Amino acid sequence: MMAKEDAQYNDANIEYDDADVKKALDIIADKGFVSVKDFPKLDDRDWAHGFSTKIIDASEDRNSDPYIYFEQFDYDDSSIHSVIWDMDQIKSREDALLVLGKELGVNELKPNGGLVEDETY
Repeated sequence: MMAKEDAQYNDANIEYDDADVKKALDIIADKGFVSVKDFPKLDDRDWAHGFSTKIIDASEDRNSDPYIYFEQFDYDDSSIHSVIWDMDQIKSREDALLVLGKELGVNELKPNGGLVEDETY
């Protein structure tokens, strides 16, 4: 299944800087995720997918065991942004959507396409 999913990305010939991978792991360890604010190329879907693979491989080399996940989210301003996060720190896709939206200052859409409403208590 993974090979079929990976086939949709054109990242086989992209080179990644080991220092960037290390920096990403450090940022993820600190705040739970990386965004385009940390790595501007994350908005390139192919680059982001390959970068997430490198981060996963490097985390295994470090003997750390984060559950690294990559996703792109659509926001209500029609922007699409990538996030790579540790699901041990940010527990769900919806949480990642909210955290990324807050980081980038965009209004969020739920993964199912609905607008996330602010709740007042």
